[in-house]
Amino acid sequence: WIYPGDEIRLRALGITLNPSSIGGDRANSPGNDEISSLVDRRRQVPNNTIFLRDQGFVDDSQDQNWGEIIGSPVDKMFLSDFDSVYVKMGGNRDVKLGQELTIFRSVKQVPGGKVVQIQGTVRVDSWNPNARIARGQITESLDVIERGARLGPVMRKFSIVPPVRNEDDVKAHVLASVHQHEFYGQNQVIFIDKGNKDGLKLGNRLFIIRKGDAWRQSLSSDTDATRIALESNSPAAIESVPTPHNPSVLPEEVIGELRVVDVRDHTATCVVTQSRKEIETGDDAVARKGY
Repeated sequence: WIYPGDEIRLRALGITLNPSSIGGDRANSPGNDEISSLVDRRRQVPNNTIFLRDQGFVDDSQDQNWGEIIGSPVDKMFLSDFDSVYVKMGGNRDVKLGQELTIFRSVKQVPGGKVVQIQGTVRVDSWNPNARIARGQITESLDVIERGARLGPVMRKFSIVPPVRNEDDVKAHVLASVHQHEFYGQNQVIFIDKGNKDGLKLGNRLFIIRKGDAWRQSLSSDTDATRIALESNSPAAIESVPTPHNPSVLPEEVIGELRVVDVRDHTATCVVTQSRKEIETGDDAVARKGY
């Protein structure tokens, strides 16, 4: 077992350390020069690069549903790593032994397509083409997996995305997240309604912009914006809280920043890299040319 805090020493290809020296006393351990030679200290990626394996996407092109999980020999409702499952394949889809399929489910409908959450991976262990039933094992679970989850050849990738200067001014809106949250914050993955055909590229950065009186916007109705009259002699007199005559002239406030980590025709997946306030669905996301 490996635990947080354990010491790890790396060695370059072709250099062998004496096993007895690993974890031994200082006299038998490699010297500073030897340890330095084992570590590549060159910068491998630009500063502020994001490393992320995809968790979902907005499906705006094609249906990748090949089948669904219909049962399991495991006596529990929620399935996870190493559980066996039964999969019903639809249409004329055939699978091979050892083939891996991605487990996913549609979270919600948004403008531009459906939000698809990736839940894990299944490896096919046996296949009955007549009954069109496959038996497989869950080799990876990112979330709770239940019967009815879809499977298909959804390609997954590990994104390494450094910041890239924006080439165009683009105004987008926050659509949703993989998870059913009302508010989004730093390090969460969200989707916006603009993509590469709108001028966005991998690594572009967008500001989350708000404008107006934040307190008044939080009220459920105009009648909530009342108070005791400040300049009246009557203790029972009330007045409306003053409001700007033209809220559009108020300055923009930046409450967060996004980084594009995956881009499609008219949608993009972003990571919230900074947030000063909670980000909500519908918020404006703006890419400034040259930033």
